Amino acid sequence: SSWASDVLKGQVNGILDIRLLVEGPLFRTLVQRVLVVDVSEAVQITRVAQRSGLSEAEIKRIMAAQAGRRQRCRAADDVIGNEVSLEMLAAKAERLHRYYRALFSRPTRVCP
Repeated sequence: SSWASDVLKGQVNGILDIRLLVEGPLFRTLVQRVLVVDVSEAVQITRVAQRSGLSEAEIKRIMAAQAGRRQRCRAADDVIGNEVSLEMLAAKAERLHRYYRALFSRPTRVCP
């Protein structure tokens, strides 16, 4: 099955979209794995400008206040590059979803 159908069926443990996860390490204690969807800063600036209408200077100011790309990727268990076609991105996400399902469907040992 696809990740989208599993989400709709409630079969996924959970996905949290936490933009400031690295800046707030307390959040890291709430999750078992961290996935970063990575993109170059130039592409990020272009996409944010198109979506929000903010100027490049405003976007760079916001980005400067956040964890940098390298820091986010170092904090991740898994990284997906997002400078590919939507089809390739969907295929990457599907493979990772299958991996997560296999990883987290294993029985958890409980010690007495």
